[in-house]
Amino acid sequence: MADATKQISPRVNSQLIVNHINSPVRVIGKVMGYNEDNTQMTLQATDGGSVVVLVSPASAGMTWQSGQILEVIGQAQGNQQPTVQEYTSIPVSENFDFANYEKLVQLMNGKYSSLFM
Repeated sequence: MADATKQISPRVNSQLIVNHINSPVRVIGKVMGYNEDNTQMTLQATDGGSVVVLVSPASAGMTWQSGQILEVIGQAQGNQQPTVQEYTSIPVSENFDFANYEKLVQLMNGKYSSLFM
């Protein structure tokens, strides 16, 4: 039986990714750009930090527009630079409130984390 107290994919920002290395995470951010061969995307997370997303082979050839807001679900990697190996990406409303979401992420990963498990 699975441990019901563990989150399947916690919601994180650029600073919290390192607490979940080799685990699934969800991060919301604004697309800032891609590398030359579109294998890496950079997001500006809700805390203002950058997250490098390693684009999944399933998404190869598909690029999101700069400025578009996405939720990326993937595996946290790295120690120095926050990196997420993308499983999938989902577009989010352009009216998304980064400040309110960042408050939620802080609550979910802080003092009130037990309420979100």
